[in-house]
Amino acid sequence: MCPTAATVIIQVQTEIRPARITHRRALLRLLRTAERAHRHLDWQSAEGWLQQYRCHVAFADSIPIGMLSIPEEPTSTAWLRLAAVRDSERDTPTMTRLWTTARTGLQQQGVRLAAALTDNVWPENLLPLWGFVQCGHVVVLRREPTAPPPITETATQIRAATRTDVQAILWVDQAAFEPL
Repeated sequence: MCPTAATVIIQVQTEIRPARITHRRALLRLLRTAERAHRHLDWQSAEGWLQQYRCHVAFADSIPIGMLSIPEEPTSTAWLRLAAVRDSERDTPTMTRLWTTARTGLQQQGVRLAAALTDNVWPENLLPLWGFVQCGHVVVLRREPTAPPPITETATQIRAATRTDVQAILWVDQAAFEPL
């Protein structure tokens, strides 16, 4: 008995490759439009991460369908910076293949710990499948734009930061969180 056209499933070949500069536009579009997307809560923009650091991409017929960026850091910890999967894709198989590829590269570079700082449910459901466990909780608050409160005389001065302030800023940032 021959299957009908409605029962034939054609498996599209998915290939995992490092992102190239020519993929940047498509990856930014994927991050901007995908319902399942993650951008690390960070000072760096998504475009900045794509310009400077490694990103693995899942391609189907030469079209990016998923992406994952966990660049190596100067320490033995790497952070999940960017992730997205096209809305029409099943996220778990695509993203798990991307994670497996990224994890192998990180292990070869001596990275011992991978971490993620998420702000939505999608990665929080996916990460435990990869062995991630929740070790903290960050509360994010938003203030509606209104007129700033009046400034009164205080001993505190507010000014624009300069390059000479970077070390002090880093110290405050590191002091605010326990090391992983």
